[in-house]
Amino acid sequence: MGIYSKISNGIRLVGFDPSKFGPHVTNLPPFIRDSFVYRQASIDGHFPLTLHDLKPILLDYNSEAGEASGHYFFQDLWAARKIFEARPARHLDIGSRLDGFVAHVLSFMAVEVIDIRPLNSRVPGLTFKQADARMLMGIADNAVESLSSLHAVEHFGLGRYGDRVDPAACFSAMRSMARVLPSA
Repeated sequence: MGIYSKISNGIRLVGFDPSKFGPHVTNLPPFIRDSFVYRQASIDGHFPLTLHDLKPILLDYNSEAGEASGHYFFQDLWAARKIFEARPARHLDIGSRLDGFVAHVLSFMAVEVIDIRPLNSRVPGLTFKQADARMLMGIADNAVESLSSLHAVEHFGLGRYGDRVDPAACFSAMRSMARVLPSA
């Protein structure tokens, strides 16, 4: 690994991405120009623009309409379609992305979500329980017909989400998931 890569990776650890610095700098002039144009166009008082209102989001100048690529995107669609086809009476999700997979499933059925992190949003059809999914306390054996946990279990026990550091946490969670699913 070269010195630039080492420095760049070190800077990313504190939340700054050097690869995005260039586009931020080059997109600042169009942002300033557009702000002046907008302000001139809104002289009639409708939707005035003040310095306090400015929140430069400079990467949008070069962005696409959205991102319909990568394994997360296609995995979310695949799993949601499987649940739609199965039409379970109840679906439980553990730690999957709410703005991805869970949102897809919510479009056709209610979803119960367990996550160690808090959720301060209210979403119709979503029942949320903040809990440690390693044990799935309060859920009886063989009680869950449909269960998902997309790109979540492998993060259990790393301490990243306020959970206790535990290298075996993913295995505990998988045993608990097997316990609550019907025996084959």
